[in-house]
Amino acid sequence: MGDRVTIGLRSRWLLLGLTVCLFLQATGASCTAEDAVVSPTVIDRSVKKDDSPATPNNSKDKESEKKSEKDKEESKSKDDGAKPGVSKDIVNTELEIIPPPPAPTPAEIVRRQERAAEYQTLGEKTFNYPVTGSLLNRYRIRHGVGETDQDISEFITVDIGEKARDMATAHIDAGVFADLNRHHKGRRSDVFSDLWDTYNQPVNARVYSAYVDFNKICGVDFLRVGRQFDYDAPEILEYEGARLDTKAICALHDLAFSFYAGAPVHQFEKSLTGDWLAGLAAEIKPWDYAKFRFDYIHINDNFSDWVIPSKDPLLKSLSANGGTRTNEITSLSFWQAFKNPNLNVNGHFSLIDGEARDLQIRSVYNNTCERMQISGTYSIWFKPETQLVTEFDPYYETLRRQEPYQRGSVTFSKGLLECLWLDAGAASRRLVGDATPQLFNREFDRFFLTLQTRDFLKKGLKVSATASHWEGKDHAPSTTQYGGDVSYEWCKHLETTIGTDYELYKYDFFQNTEHDQDRTVFIRQRWKPTRWAKLDGRYEYEQSRSQRFHTFTMSFRFDF
Repeated sequence: MGDRVTIGLRSRWLLLGLTVCLFLQATGASCTAEDAVVSPTVIDRSVKKDDSPATPNNSKDKESEKKSEKDKEESKSKDDGAKPGVSKDIVNTELEIIPPPPAPTPAEIVRRQERAAEYQTLGEKTFNYPVTGSLLNRYRIRHGVGETDQDISEFITVDIGEKARDMATAHIDAGVFADLNRHHKGRRSDVFSDLWDTYNQPVNARVYSAYVDFNKICGVDFLRVGRQFDYDAPEILEYEGARLDTKAICALHDLAFSFYAGAPVHQFEKSLTGDWLAGLAAEIKPWDYAKFRFDYIHINDNFSDWVIPSKDPLLKSLSANGGTRTNEITSLSFWQAFKNPNLNVNGHFSLIDGEARDLQIRSVYNNTCERMQISGTYSIWFKPETQLVTEFDPYYETLRRQEPYQRGSVTFSKGLLECLWLDAGAASRRLVGDATPQLFNREFDRFFLTLQTRDFLKKGLKVSATASHWEGKDHAPSTTQYGGDVSYEWCKHLETTIGTDYELYKYDFFQNTEHDQDRTVFIRQRWKPTRWAKLDGRYEYEQSRSQRFHTFTMSFRFDF
């Protein structure tokens, strides 16, 4: 394949050189095909003289005129430094030859390497190989309703290799969790009890992804083997298996395929026995700025390991009915971009087990000259959410059945001045058919207006104020609330933010509770002392109609 490409390129250069030679010979100049190929940087800036055929009556006069003109041209060429051997029919000849760049000296090579090292990560400098990643450490303390909880967690991400250069690359995501306050179990469990409290030891670890990509395969974009996430599928999938993505076929409108299969990963399930999934996807770009994607997923989920014979209400709430569930999802997605006007539209429609599941359409209009953006989203959930595989409904075991609903929103953003921006919008949620409002499935309307200043009065100062009106419909009362935040960047890598926010409904899926009329006040401090390190501290005071909580979180991120 490579030899054919090389021969084709040489043939094209040779034909180009012959064409140039024939043209120059026709004008009186001469060169060879070899010269045309080897020296393509020669630029001919010749200006040709208008040639008119000599007639018999004035041939002698023309010959004398040509002779005198030739003498003038030769004397002028000497003065201008023109090279001999140029046609007499060409005047003001200038041949500019661009020489190749000189080879760098050893000192220049060292200086270039030093400049390139400034852009290398710590991993690349340490191992002299593309190794990048990050380490995130987080400490959190919560207090409320007479209880206190403290947790420490660490997350590490590592990428090894470079896809464009290496045959194989690797990726790892893992986390370690430590509970500093062991909570009571059973009926004595408190509001801060979580899944980690169901284990006997206070420290636990999880591997989220660990895979190897094979890149240099003919016709294949990559072959991925190991524990991995798939964010392109209709539902986010985590599984242990293999995925193969083909390269786009240009002759068929960039048609590309993706195939994957393996065992689904459920982080808090004891065994993967009986669990498996398989799926495929196809993407095509039928015309400019458009893309369509088709997905099919089949999942088998064995719930026999979830049955826990325990009197602990927390464990019992997480215990599913035994047996195996099987579900299939088929979906079609599209993306379309327009240049004039600058409009992007995308949509998604899916079927589950042959019945309509959901539909979503979103559009975004941008006008850079007017500093304006308008976006709208509409989604509808057709089918009541009953017992499904974990990937398609991870919260069913605690939240139970979800009724069909539809939701729409419109947002408008406009830069009034260089330092003043306006954001406005509306959102509405309604149940479909004869569905009745219940916990985690409410109807409401929300309207909001936000004014934001950027670098007004003082550079680095941002101030925003929001007014929102909520129509609670069935449960919470109608109310108008205000919020906002003030952010100031003390220097390039030090920023402080203070603000408040209001939510009519706030869900705690794990505790199976719903907080309404929830007000949060927060202060956040971010500091980036070096390009490798970042500190982030945040304090929150949350007050709902029934509870009050204090939360402080400190995180440190180190990139390498």
